[in-house]
Amino acid sequence: MKATQNPSTVEVTPAVILRGAALYISRHGWTQGTYYADDTTDGMSVQPNPTPPACAMGAIAIAAFGRRLPEDSFLLPEWVDYKNAEDALLAHLDLLYPPTGDDDFPHPEIGDWNDQPDRTAEQVINTLTAAATEWDTAHDRQAVPA
Repeated sequence: MKATQNPSTVEVTPAVILRGAALYISRHGWTQGTYYADDTTDGMSVQPNPTPPACAMGAIAIAAFGRRLPEDSFLLPEWVDYKNAEDALLAHLDLLYPPTGDDDFPHPEIGDWNDQPDRTAEQVINTLTAAATEWDTAHDRQAVPA
């Protein structure tokens, strides 16, 4: 950034990260069973795709870190944003999938939810967006577009 540019004044909230993840999937695609779809190949060597289709958590990571989930992610300051967005999505899944018995977890894990055979990209995008709206409402915030 040049000294004459003003830094962003948008507060990074779980809702901002979740909307960013939804936008990422709508633009770059969605996948199941892995954080990111296979890398592309140019015939000679494997070239990592900088914008691969991603699962829900992979898209949250890209929205939080600005790139694929780094190996040292838990050491980076963005880790808090990533985990807070994950928690907000889990809280939303609690509402969608209430427990049915004593041994039932309050919600499916995000990966299990994302990877259900009948899950669609549209459902994932809509759920990420709904979780963002729910977070904004619970925290008396106005939605900030992704």
